[in-house]
Amino acid sequence: MGEYGFNIWGNTFPAEELPAPGTESEVAGVPFAFPARAVVGGDNVRCRGQVVEVPPGDYDWIYLLGAAERRTEDHIGLLYADGAERAEHLRMSDFWPETDARFGEPLAFRTLALRYPRHTHAPHAPSIWQQRSPVSVPGRLRALRLPDNPAMHVFALTLVQEPEKETSCASN
Repeated sequence: MGEYGFNIWGNTFPAEELPAPGTESEVAGVPFAFPARAVVGGDNVRCRGQVVEVPPGDYDWIYLLGAAERRTEDHIGLLYADGAERAEHLRMSDFWPETDARFGEPLAFRTLALRYPRHTHAPHAPSIWQQRSPVSVPGRLRALRLPDNPAMHVFALTLVQEPEKETSCASN
């Protein structure tokens, strides 16, 4: 509670019901480092086209923990080491209490209450979802460009490289 808010009304998630700051949490088999809660700036990013540097690599999937103020769809930019930028679709379901996943993504966290600037309202139960976007064009990524969509919020992201699949050839 206080001066920060997830949306225009100043609603927030109860911090004590989310993973401890700076810890790792696994959601649907994918590890995420949950953000440390800074004194200034909060614990999530309101998407406004920011560029997020990533360890350079050949990734297959981008997983995000996030939620939207109203369900929304937009694009995330994939910035490659060769200078190319390609867009992939990103969908986020609504954080609003007791709302189901609009896009079929797994629930990451649901708290028991919703905070307002001066009170806590139970039994509202806001959600954070796990989203997944493909890296459909192979290549070495160096950064991601978040959508310029302030309704989308990102708490954490993980890039995944699928293990090499072994192929075998049988001969007669």
